[in-house]
Amino acid sequence: RWLAPAVASALAAAAAALLFFRAAPDPAGGAPESPGERIKGANRIGFYVKRGGSVQPGGAGERLHPGDAIQFTYSATEALYLVILSVDGASQASVYYPSGPVAARIEPGRDVLLPQSTVLDDTLGAERFYGLFCAEAVAVEPLRAALAAHPDAPPAPPGCDVDALTAEKVAGSP
Repeated sequence: RWLAPAVASALAAAAAALLFFRAAPDPAGGAPESPGERIKGANRIGFYVKRGGSVQPGGAGERLHPGDAIQFTYSATEALYLVILSVDGASQASVYYPSGPVAARIEPGRDVLLPQSTVLDDTLGAERFYGLFCAEAVAVEPLRAALAAHPDAPPAPPGCDVDALTAEKVAGSP
């Protein structure tokens, strides 16, 4: 009997890790939507955080640590093109999704897990994530460059809606 809680905990941790690294998109449903600043439209980004052996949903105001792995989700009401950018505590602009030069096509769905995760670097401070949901494929690098030039103003090309989440990266180990 004393093994039951340990086995249940191990199974829950394994299931969470499997979700984090292998879950297929589920357009029909999923985890509750993440809270956050919503700039325009019904399209949203969210994320999961893997710290050590634990995977938890993240959200606006989340305290992140260098070495945490994050994996983004999106909710979209129609097929669109998606780019996820960020500005870190040093005002450096980065592309989190996609890894290619053009916005990635996404299908409608709620809390759909994107196929890649990112391990966070050592830069501390506010980290602002921007999801650009565009009607047409757009080049990624000009968007990153525009955000680098104006870190307080996310690029919003015509035909794109922007969603934003802010997290705080603090010292400590994952």
